[in-house]
Amino acid sequence: MKWLKRKAETFTYYLIERVVSDTVEDDYNEGEKGNSVQTLSENPNEKVESVENMLKYLNSSYGLSEDKKDYHTISDSQIGYAGMTDEDGNWVETDDELYKAWKKGEAKLWSTIFTIVVSKIESKGLSEKDLTEMGFKE
Repeated sequence: MKWLKRKAETFTYYLIERVVSDTVEDDYNEGEKGNSVQTLSENPNEKVESVENMLKYLNSSYGLSEDKKDYHTISDSQIGYAGMTDEDGNWVETDDELYKAWKKGEAKLWSTIFTIVVSKIESKGLSEKDLTEMGFKE
């Protein structure tokens, strides 16, 4: 029988543990109105190999930006993303006609905030010595 040889390598990945979004109506003149509504709460447990891949995942799964500059730190293991959305939850940019109408008080928009819980996992494969110390025979 031929054995597969593998080194005890160290590798790093990021785990997207939780994604939550809250939305509240945002009046241009009066500010945010009423209570926020949790519009999304998921535990994707998605493993990605890099920050760039994490941003690509957030973009493809939730429509968030792929640019790190658009995110902010909330606390340990939490990053945030915020923006304006229309009544269907579509992102509205500041150069959109709907945004311009909102600034004149002629349209409704909502403030949407995403909280993303992410961990950096550094993992090391087990060496023969590690396995022997765990009680496995050589």
